[in-house]
Amino acid sequence: ALPHQTCPSMSLKSYPPSDCSHKVDGSNANLADKYITMTSFSSGDKVYYSCVVGYIPVGGSRTRTCDNGKWTPLKLRCERKLCGHAGEISNGQFTYTGVEFGDTATAVCNEGFILVGRATRYCMSNGWDGRPPVCEAVECQEPTETNAQRRNVQEPPYTFRNVIRYGCPVGSLVGSREIWCTDNGTWSSPPPQCKAIRCQSPNVPNAFWINSHKKTYRPMETISSFKCKSGYTFTGPAHITCGSAGQWLQRLPKCLPSKYTLLCVGKGSKSSKTQPGFKGAGKLRIQATAPPGGQRSDTNDGTRVAQHFYTTQTVTLNGKELEQTQQQALSGSNRTHKTTLLLSEISFVLFVFFFFLIRGSVAQHNRNHSHTQHSH
Repeated sequence: ALPHQTCPSMSLKSYPPSDCSHKVDGSNANLADKYITMTSFSSGDKVYYSCVVGYIPVGGSRTRTCDNGKWTPLKLRCERKLCGHAGEISNGQFTYTGVEFGDTATAVCNEGFILVGRATRYCMSNGWDGRPPVCEAVECQEPTETNAQRRNVQEPPYTFRNVIRYGCPVGSLVGSREIWCTDNGTWSSPPPQCKAIRCQSPNVPNAFWINSHKKTYRPMETISSFKCKSGYTFTGPAHITCGSAGQWLQRLPKCLPSKYTLLCVGKGSKSSKTQPGFKGAGKLRIQATAPPGGQRSDTNDGTRVAQHFYTTQTVTLNGKELEQTQQQALSGSNRTHKTTLLLSEISFVLFVFFFFLIRGSVAQHNRNHSHTQHSH
């Protein structure tokens, strides 16, 4: 058997029932600094409290008392410290989450200004930290130089909403007449340019120019050399002039189809008819043949076209014919030729016809009259 052993007694440190432990009550208040190292307080001990950093006392007693092992209630009230206004900003302002401890104030510049410095300030125990930032005017760089002239005096630096106006001593302004400095430091658009004004070559179907033909014409240049193709009649102004705005000042002339027009295709003959809108008598018959050395070609629609050919024009009036032959020459392999009997030719034919008709009628009348007298 093991010998009887006696364990030494162990004693734990204990406080008298009347003592109070170190205890902190209240989220915004702490024991004064001189009590921080103390772990227990005897009954009747009085302690002092202070507000935490960033809070200030606004009422109630700062003391508590240990009363037979229990602390009396803490009546001290602490509230967040006010920082007030964060400061003035020229050409800007602060936006706030609040003006108490822990809140922020953020600087915002007006349109056309940029922030220089730290934008946000914090409400601390000793007030707003840092210093107010500065709002400086946005500046635009010197615009690119062009051949357009500036019409207003605007010296650098160019700040927000400064405007430069442009014009052209000659020519037409291409681009914006005004540009302005925007709120992001760029110009509203590139500077304009002056470009020479030109009138485009007029499109007059079935017409050509006697002298040289140009693609464009300068202001005050005049075209007076229009000529209609065979089978068309000229109508409209005899000349047109290019205006200062790049438009022709007069309405464009026209080449309208003449009275009698026949489409001649291939070898053979075809009779004409009076075109819509015209009145007339007689028929035009065309005979097309390829001369020696002439060429013929087939078109996609099956018609045959003579590149170089002779046409025989025959007007038939009451069985009498007047024939006129003319040589035609076309360039291009698939050209269709239109041939025309001019009004002057028709007038001559009609004059000859009616002359012989009236003459024959008068002779017949005289013969009838003589026969009547002879009978009597």
